[in-house]
Amino acid sequence: MRIPKYIQIKDKILADIRDKKLNPGDRLPTREELIAEYGVARTTIARVFEELDRLGVVQGQRGSGTYVASLDISLKICIISSHKEKEYNNKQEPNDLAGMFNSMINSNGEMHLDFLGEGVVLKNSKVLDDYDAAVWVQPDDETMKKISGLKNKVIVTNRYPDDLNFVSTNHRQAINEVTKHYITNCDKKSQIFFLSHDDQSFVMRQRKEGFIKACSEFQRFYRICEVGYSYDEILGSLLDLPLDTKKPIIMISPSCNLTGAVLSMAKERGLEINKNLFYADFDNIMSLQLSGVRISTVLQNYAEMGRVVMDSIKLLGKKPVQVFVPYKIIGLETE
Repeated sequence: MRIPKYIQIKDKILADIRDKKLNPGDRLPTREELIAEYGVARTTIARVFEELDRLGVVQGQRGSGTYVASLDISLKICIISSHKEKEYNNKQEPNDLAGMFNSMINSNGEMHLDFLGEGVVLKNSKVLDDYDAAVWVQPDDETMKKISGLKNKVIVTNRYPDDLNFVSTNHRQAINEVTKHYITNCDKKSQIFFLSHDDQSFVMRQRKEGFIKACSEFQRFYRICEVGYSYDEILGSLLDLPLDTKKPIIMISPSCNLTGAVLSMAKERGLEINKNLFYADFDNIMSLQLSGVRISTVLQNYAEMGRVVMDSIKLLGKKPVQVFVPYKIIGLETE
């Protein structure tokens, strides 16, 4: 994904601070100077200063300017995951955990990073005593309960419990937005389905709730379809659905893992994507290359999650870190 200009400028200023090109007490360039240097709008530079202020790395002095705050960024951080670091570093997809890990590694400044197995930390949480902060990668519900007492030391990624620090995609909002788009742009006689695994994980619950909320707001009848896990189970469940192929069909999926079976079902039942079957899933950036069909999909920005996590580490224990990272929706079609 293209990195927004305000993030590029913010990261450049942070890099100058870490590289000691800007030191505590130094005045930052004025907004007018930055506008001229980067050729951007005033609102872009305003966003840069908002982000720097949120991170606590600058201090504004009325009538004088904005100055680098006194910070100690030499921190020891552990990244806790149920997977090994190398399993992600070998991946090539642009929108997966590799992007998040790589951006964390590349933007860590003077921070020292260690990767720890989730099982090791759950067995003995005292290993965290050796670290200034911890980043817990996508913990499940039970793990979030166990680490709720560590909220001054831990940031979780891609989850957003009320009682923990987090940097996450807003899964509920994303599916809600996609569903609203199709409800408002498709025929009111459209049949509306949510394809669901028998999965009660945090993310799947949030996506399902976002779908239900959208349908409820528009008072539209919908159906939740439990489709299983294997390709054969999913395809069989889809073929068993009582579809009226003479009316438009809206299907929302919480995962791109269901998409292959949806395309096979569509072919068997004489349905055509974006003609009489309107379908959306999650994190399916390669649909056109792999299947020849452009699927509407929500793309999470894992790389930005990593950058925000590393920017926010120093705030732990000072104030809550609860940040939703913008997602992108591509391929929304209604004609």
